[in-house]
Amino acid sequence: MELDSASKARIRLLYPDFAVRIIRTYVDMFEQHRIQMRMTEGLRTMARQEELYAQGRTSAGPVVTWARPGYSLHHYGVACDSCRIGNNSGKVDPWDVPWDKFAQYAKNHGLYAGFYWKKQDKPHLELAYGGMGVEQMLKLYQNNGLESVWAEFDTIRGVTQGSEWYGPQKQVRI
Repeated sequence: MELDSASKARIRLLYPDFAVRIIRTYVDMFEQHRIQMRMTEGLRTMARQEELYAQGRTSAGPVVTWARPGYSLHHYGVACDSCRIGNNSGKVDPWDVPWDKFAQYAKNHGLYAGFYWKKQDKPHLELAYGGMGVEQMLKLYQNNGLESVWAEFDTIRGVTQGSEWYGPQKQVRI
């Protein structure tokens, strides 16, 4: 299984341990169902979150998020949304996914799936390290940027701070 270029680019911006778990979930989907997944959203800017939050409220379209800017795990590189890779003929619906299976594979890799939420968000996966709340992540982010959030994740996981980082956080690409 080969990830598409857009997914690779998005995955490179995620917290590394989370990224590995996402890739394992995608591999499970491919091996068990021959469905290749694509990441549609990963790390989000506050501006992007504001745009999404406005949708269905002050701008056109349906409501797509309940999280205000700063209160989405997408900001901290530990949330993503996915769909399946369709085809150019339009015969494969990118949202036609056995979401229950996707959620179970994600759960097997320690992720939380929006499939299980009261207000389902089937494409959404996330992970909060050590039960760390979004308020704590926001405070760290406001004080010292994304690096401080990831450093706290590393501390919770018991790994050397920055030892697994890549992308703009480390200024190196994988």
